[in-house]
Amino acid sequence: MSNFFAKFTPRYCDVPEDKRIKTLTFLESTRKVVPFFDLLSSAFKPVKSDINGNITKLQAQFDKDPSSYDTLSDLIEWELDLIQKKSSPKVSVIDALLWLKRGLQFIVIFLEEVSTDHRLGKQSENMSPHCNAAYDRSLKAHHNWMAQKLVQLCMKAVPWRKDFLLALSYDAEPEVEIIFTDMDRFATELKTQLDVITALYNSQNLEVYQR
Repeated sequence: MSNFFAKFTPRYCDVPEDKRIKTLTFLESTRKVVPFFDLLSSAFKPVKSDINGNITKLQAQFDKDPSSYDTLSDLIEWELDLIQKKSSPKVSVIDALLWLKRGLQFIVIFLEEVSTDHRLGKQSENMSPHCNAAYDRSLKAHHNWMAQKLVQLCMKAVPWRKDFLLALSYDAEPEVEIIFTDMDRFATELKTQLDVITALYNSQNLEVYQR
């Protein structure tokens, strides 16, 4: 029996030694993450739309010259070079990747919270606290008051744990331990990518650069 995480493909590639993540493979995998929000609730449509929008921005720049933008680092370096020359792009890839990273961090933290709750034997049916914790640690500090209120409404629509596991199993009887094993693997693979992106932004102090 399968589940969302077991069927997730293409999987995120291992990070190379030089820490330069391939743009196309990263975007292809990330595009497959987006349907995860459908498993939470249709109320998360704005978050899903935001992530899709940032993927589209990065893909559009990559498509202009795939060889020049082979890695995410190439994209960032291209924009930094423009900034150095007192110019700026119409669409900021620095900003797009930054917000994409934050949205994906929300997913990773949420899954870690749910998994920890399970491993500790709590198996709490109310998953809203996990969602709130993930939001607090990823997106909240970067949202204005109106966006925070919108997300608070989304949190109220988070499904119960049993319904979430059922959705992950495509309405088949959930094989709970297998789901959590696959969930942990997925979260680890995604977190590895995000840690590299975070290090890239920290090295250039890019967290403070927003359009």
